[in-house]
Amino acid sequence: MVKIIGMILVFGGATAIGFYLPGLLKKKLEFLVNFRQSVYLLRNEINYSINTLVVSFLNIFERSNNQYVKNFFLEIYEQLENKDSVNLRNVWEVGIDDLSNKEIINENEKKYLKSFGNSLGYLDKEMQLKNIDLLIESLDESIKRLKENYEKHSKLYSRMGILVGLMVVVVMF
Repeated sequence: MVKIIGMILVFGGATAIGFYLPGLLKKKLEFLVNFRQSVYLLRNEINYSINTLVVSFLNIFERSNNQYVKNFFLEIYEQLENKDSVNLRNVWEVGIDDLSNKEIINENEKKYLKSFGNSLGYLDKEMQLKNIDLLIESLDESIKRLKENYEKHSKLYSRMGILVGLMVVVVMF
């Protein structure tokens, strides 16, 4: 009886891991797509609006659909709104580090997002727009790569989880 319960648990665990990994890839992909849309919103705010960056971050928070993107821009807005001596660059880096710790972005994405944050608010309007365009290009490349990875590996991960679970169950039996 204990052996059967163990087999069920092993099979269920391996299968769950097999379905968890594609879900993680999909979550990262959704984040990057929504973050790119938010950067487009920021571009439009800078180009066509007379709002400050702080107000622009609040507007992006209100329009975003992804919870990680919403939390990122809300955190930046709140810290910049509540503290006059806070540096946008430092707040941006903390937010990017938080996303990296939650495994939403990889090291390469972390690097170019931090690089973007270093110049945000310091350049003139045209340079900021060019910097945003570069960020959008980088995000597009990451999204393309992640889509290919997701399409290539999602079925593999789920099937391998089932097969590994079955293999272990057969060995246990």
